[in-house]
Amino acid sequence: MIADSSHIDGSDPWTGASSPVSRLLEKPVCTLQEYEELRDGGSCVFIALDCEFVSDVHWDAEPDPARVFASQAPTEVGLAFAHSPLKPTATAAGTRQEPSLKDFCRDFRVEALSLKVQEPYLEKLEQIAQKPPVGNKGRGKLREDFRFGEPEFVPNKQVEARVCRAVEQYRDSKPNTQVVLVGYALDADFNAMRQAFPALADMCDRFLDLSTLIHSSVFTAAAVIEPPGLRSLLKLFGYPQDDYGLSESTYHNAGNDAVKTLALLNDLSLPCHIETLRLRQQIPREILLIEDVKPEDVRNVAFVRPADGLLMPTALDNVLKLAIIALPYRPQAVGMHKQLKKLPNSADQVQVLRGWVRFSSLQDLEVFVKEKDHMMCEEREMRIAPRGAAAGHTRKAFAGLKAGQSHKSNESGNALEDEDNADDGLALDGLFQ
Repeated sequence: MIADSSHIDGSDPWTGASSPVSRLLEKPVCTLQEYEELRDGGSCVFIALDCEFVSDVHWDAEPDPARVFASQAPTEVGLAFAHSPLKPTATAAGTRQEPSLKDFCRDFRVEALSLKVQEPYLEKLEQIAQKPPVGNKGRGKLREDFRFGEPEFVPNKQVEARVCRAVEQYRDSKPNTQVVLVGYALDADFNAMRQAFPALADMCDRFLDLSTLIHSSVFTAAAVIEPPGLRSLLKLFGYPQDDYGLSESTYHNAGNDAVKTLALLNDLSLPCHIETLRLRQQIPREILLIEDVKPEDVRNVAFVRPADGLLMPTALDNVLKLAIIALPYRPQAVGMHKQLKKLPNSADQVQVLRGWVRFSSLQDLEVFVKEKDHMMCEEREMRIAPRGAAAGHTRKAFAGLKAGQSHKSNESGNALEDEDNADDGLALDGLFQ
């Protein structure tokens, strides 16, 4: 999101003169509808840009982040562009197959570059070497490898020529088209461009900041969080862990992030993703949303499942939807557990979703269960019970939990029944101990 309004008045905030970057900043793509019209009109191509920097800057520590970045040289410049027109794909049922960045690059013939600027990049490596190891990763694995080609090392004085040559070759392969520059939270990237490769701005006709697009088109004034970052968006849109990574503390590769930006732009207009983002803005960041975690840690956890034992109704079939109903009861974490179940009198198996909600206190758990057990969802009864309780014996289970007793039930009759209540555990590797 472009935070400093002085950037868009047509003059350079440091020199007072008009600059290529300042002129480009006067031509934003501000809404999802505007982006879709450009994309579907066939007269635009989209080039993703991402830069990495020498210093780690905390945005909330400075009143004017742009001035902080202005004096910094980029250590890496990442570019990504698709040789096939962007267009989100969906199945006949309206849901997209499980996405991956590898498939996106193959399907849209994506070309990506990771340009490491020699002098500042070596300085960054020295910074990393001085940092203590993170867990069992060690220092050497903190830097993310480029996944979509071979990185190039470019002397500082040649960065502009190399960036412009790559964009010019791509633009020439798409005659009679406008170039739209795409990024996520572009303040820093524009300052890098201003300093290291300003000629790129004159090669672009418009720019699109993905975070601004989400904020203006999806988020509302009632949102309790800011638009999620690249990693969170990939996770929310169903990408595997290999694509969104294990930790936000890992030093990113600019080429990888450019590919992620382009893929997320392509995904953004799918209705299911718009719904996901609209739900996510209602949930405070401190509530953990965990997909497909096998249960083990059982303290203060309520399980949610349909009384008929079948699949979760569509109104509750992901962590965001479940978190919305639990939000008034102060949950700490919300998750889904996928499990294969054998159909009665058949060798066939189906994948069953079970929801769970974790609370900080037994009192919050009790209120949630008492008020939401037997709730109707899409004309189906939902059963909500604490760990170790069969769906039909929710009230008795509280007495057993408070007394430290185990509660067992002989109740049967669900279409898909557990052989053992131990299957309803919650594995979070001691996260809540």
